[in-house]
Amino acid sequence: MNGSTSSDGHVSKVWGLTSDIPDVEAHSVARKCPIDRLFVNRSLSLDTISYYGFDMDYTLAEYNTPYMEAETAKYAFERLVELGYPEELTKTKYLPEFAVRGLIFDKKLGNFLKLDLHGLVLTACRGTRKLSRKDIREEYPTKFCKLQEKNGNGGSRFLQLFDTLFDTPKIFVVSTVIDWLEKSQQYVKSPNGEGYFDHDTSSEITYGTVWNDVKAAFDLVHSKGPLHANIMGHPELFISRNPHLPQLLEYLKEHGKKVFLLTNSPYNFTNVVMKYILDDLTGKQWTDYFHFIIVRACKPKFFAEGTPFRLINKSTGAANLGLHRSDTMAQVTPVFCYPSSF
Repeated sequence: MNGSTSSDGHVSKVWGLTSDIPDVEAHSVARKCPIDRLFVNRSLSLDTISYYGFDMDYTLAEYNTPYMEAETAKYAFERLVELGYPEELTKTKYLPEFAVRGLIFDKKLGNFLKLDLHGLVLTACRGTRKLSRKDIREEYPTKFCKLQEKNGNGGSRFLQLFDTLFDTPKIFVVSTVIDWLEKSQQYVKSPNGEGYFDHDTSSEITYGTVWNDVKAAFDLVHSKGPLHANIMGHPELFISRNPHLPQLLEYLKEHGKKVFLLTNSPYNFTNVVMKYILDDLTGKQWTDYFHFIIVRACKPKFFAEGTPFRLINKSTGAANLGLHRSDTMAQVTPVFCYPSSF
């Protein structure tokens, strides 16, 4: 994905993106439509790769958007109401064409920013309202956003990057909450410009607080909310099946490659989704397409802290006690989980 469109294919005019894309049929292979071209950072000979790993969500499992995004945002609004936000947020209609990946949220000033590689502010929105060039100059006098400003953990102190398909509904929900605060009779803008103040209760809600609350709401949606149950009950509404996927996985195995699945999703959810996209197409058990499977991987923490595993009982979805120590490849595809995920 080149980031120039929202995940459902709509083009966002808010962020200065154009939909004037030439017809693919009118171009040669060398001048193929940009959205159908593959861009790489360096050359790589795949013959030298022995292990091929795949994520599940938005990789092997192609979710139908904007339906998936709208459902996720709906449940997030419900969680925000539980945190004290107004009931009216749950009546918000999701706008799939608004959010695009690659935006940055300024948690200090409450703006979503589209930056160039050097940090120059190209476009900005507060809520769903596009800021004028005059507004941008007032908030960012140099027209640059200080990307190098770091916190103690090495991350940006005031900036939050939204760069995955999971992030587009978060952008919309944050923007909707800010729209509500901007129009609210209860809150007024804080003197420092970093949030809103309620004089009746002497309480302040900063833009950073809004983001923390939205992030917590989405974490609940993906961990304990009804979203997974709905997907498991009606996978046909949420997931598109690719008839070429079984051929790809078989091709890799036939050519001596080790193929594995690495997902943050729990086993019971993974089992339903993978059955839908593989079993129903071929009649073959989905686990047979992989040499091993890792669920609840806790990425990106998984990549930084080593690889101890607990073996999953595929009948119950529960993890066995103790860490798995065998170096021998099992006859039946084993399923592991990262131990700190429990």
